[in-house]
Amino acid sequence: MFRKLREQLYVNNHFKLPLNELITRLKSIRNISDVLAICPQPTENSWRGVLTATTGLFPDSTLQIPQYYSHSVYTNVELKQFAIELNQCKFQKIVFSGFPFYFQSIIEYLWEFGFRETHVIYHGSFSSNREDAVTTKMLYTILMLARNGKINRLGFVKKGMSETIERLTGVKATHIRLFTNVPQGIKPIAFDNNCTNIGVFTHDQYRKNIDNQIAAALMVQNANVHTRRNYDYAYTFSENRLIYHPYFNSYNEFLSLLAGMSVNLYISFSECFGQVITESMALGVPCLASDNSGIFDFDHDLKSLLVVKEFDDSHAICCQIENLLSEATFDKERLKSYVKLLNSKARESVSSFLDD
Repeated sequence: MFRKLREQLYVNNHFKLPLNELITRLKSIRNISDVLAICPQPTENSWRGVLTATTGLFPDSTLQIPQYYSHSVYTNVELKQFAIELNQCKFQKIVFSGFPFYFQSIIEYLWEFGFRETHVIYHGSFSSNREDAVTTKMLYTILMLARNGKINRLGFVKKGMSETIERLTGVKATHIRLFTNVPQGIKPIAFDNNCTNIGVFTHDQYRKNIDNQIAAALMVQNANVHTRRNYDYAYTFSENRLIYHPYFNSYNEFLSLLAGMSVNLYISFSECFGQVITESMALGVPCLASDNSGIFDFDHDLKSLLVVKEFDDSHAICCQIENLLSEATFDKERLKSYVKLLNSKARESVSSFLDD
């Protein structure tokens, strides 16, 4: 009992924004926008990708809801009061980007108050359902809300998922391409110029394929390999060439790290979009990837250079890294231009999502 009270006090002191301040932020967005995007506020790295994706799509109209990891810091009474204020602001559309379970309460309150333009963007995939039963329940909850009319429109970041959901459930859905909004003036972190620096910035879930990528990068001669943390790579007998970057407080710090690499790797078995890929390209640094998120749909030459077909073969990955590094005249501006093209496609997808 006392432990729970101490934890609640800690959460309230460190994570909870007073409701009146949250409502003030809400009203300031209403002064400049008819559309509101609501997303969870990250706790350390939890939900950080969703925040980056949401602010990319809705740069001036994103409201972060304070939380503790995926748990609400507000009582049901406070969530209802927040929903009342939301309804009174009379936004034309409200987009919930990401879906911690307490979003259901807000959406149902809005429905109760008569609001009928609630949209939800889902950032997961079918593959992630086998990693965590919570994600399966989350998707089911969203679809039931949509089938009951409490969500007006669904958007899916994962390519092919919107078409699948429409056919299986009859719920209208849109494929959302993400916008990559890398700030100007990012300065690369300087590393040893006598070494090739390879970035593998992902976590250890099976679908992220991190061990194949680490092993492949370590096979590259005179390469230092940068990653988030030590997931026990003693079996490589090359730990002296692994450099760990455990956590960054700011997005710009992470971008500076990406920019300091010779090449980045994001060769996952399954991916919804893979923002690290487009962030790296926007910085002029090539990033090898798998063909599982539609990122390279609009440039087949770039696709043949950067997409690894044998993504479960560490030797094949190594060969493609070496082939890429041998391209002495590689056009970095082409990477940046391609991200601009992807951003135009992202704007089109959001317009379709909001207007249909």
